[in-house]
Amino acid sequence: MSQLQNLKVEPSGIVSRAWYFMGVLLLCCASALFPIGGWADSQRELALEQMTDLADEIVVGKVTSSVPSWQGKLIVTVSTIEVIESIKGQTGLTMEITQLGGTAVHPRLKVPVHMSASGSAVLNPGEEVLLFVRRAKGGIRDLIGGPQGKLVVKVDPVTGDKIIPIGNKEISGTDEKGRRTITARETTLNEIRREIKDHIQRGSKAIKSGDETK
Repeated sequence: MSQLQNLKVEPSGIVSRAWYFMGVLLLCCASALFPIGGWADSQRELALEQMTDLADEIVVGKVTSSVPSWQGKLIVTVSTIEVIESIKGQTGLTMEITQLGGTAVHPRLKVPVHMSASGSAVLNPGEEVLLFVRRAKGGIRDLIGGPQGKLVVKVDPVTGDKIIPIGNKEISGTDEKGRRTITARETTLNEIRREIKDHIQRGSKAIKSGDETK
């Protein structure tokens, strides 16, 4: 099932059969404006290597704003990212991520309408994030794998390291006064950055080796 098939339209304080037909109409419009094939990756789990290969740009940045608005018959949210570091691709100081969904006042009915799509990630202002970005038609940027394309970066209060609170955990045991303590360590941003860059470098070497054999 595609992201567009999971499109939901919910009025605030108004319930009528008309909203059902509006949802069907919006689904048709979304299918026409946003290619379903481009979001197919949001419906399957992707490994870090796959995310890296599919991404045109990979950046660490801070979400400065997320603004939903009606564009035709769709609600689209544009999030502005202040780029802290570019790991893959050439980017400017800021970039905009455009995703289907959000909450905005209907221009004619004057009521808030919420539209959600399963393949969209929520980018909250103030968050520091690692983003896997795809350049779509017309230069519009969205995320590889939908929510998978956003990893929140946090700071370990003990070590001060930047960490990604998902992924493989390293389990270690320590003996304190005859007791064994098991602790889990989150994946750090440095580790993921290194894995991404190593994968890109291996891919570049493979391409170069293939060109030399021709």
